[in-house]
Amino acid sequence: MKNFIIYVLFSGIFFLLFPLILSIRAANLQLEQATVSTSVGETFQIKVTIDTGTDDVKSADAWISYDPAILQAETEEDGTFFSQVNKDLSTSGKAYVSGMVDDPTQPVKGKGTIATITFKALTDGIDTLKFDCEDGSTNATSFIIKADAADTNVMVCAENGTSVVTVGSGLEPTPTADPYSEPTPSILPKTGFFDNVIKFAVPGTVLLLIGLAIRFI
Repeated sequence: MKNFIIYVLFSGIFFLLFPLILSIRAANLQLEQATVSTSVGETFQIKVTIDTGTDDVKSADAWISYDPAILQAETEEDGTFFSQVNKDLSTSGKAYVSGMVDDPTQPVKGKGTIATITFKALTDGIDTLKFDCEDGSTNATSFIIKADAADTNVMVCAENGTSVVTVGSGLEPTPTADPYSEPTPSILPKTGFFDNVIKFAVPGTVLLLIGLAIRFI
């Protein structure tokens, strides 16, 4: 009877706390499109969005890595989630956006767009856009700062999103062979002429010398 009562109590506590557990979300950054298909020379846009989870935040920094051989980040436009937005595309293979509130005592909470980045496809291939992230760090990495005195980074890197971009066929182009050039053989073909000369000349020479020696004896 005692075990039954304990089981009922724990079950009741679990069901009471379960909705609260579900409502707790980690702060994270996302790229609006999980997959993109485009052609060489075309441009496309990716929205950098934020979900603050259950936290009030005052700023966020996002470093997005990409392959500069396949894509080129061209422009960035401000989003509406933060009142101030900074952008930087000067580093090859990196796109940077950050946002912050005007007044730290009036943080923001919820979901929204920090900025929109326009990329240009340079060549066939597949590239994955992803956030540079290191949990707990606020140095040269992506982060989301909680509105507290400690400037706590509340972002969970594992919750961040990625975007897989396929350009053209998705395969790197292979060099086109010259139809007028002839392939150079790695091994020269054997004609058989010199092999036959050596094969028959050597025994013949030996027999000739033996014959001459017998003649003079």
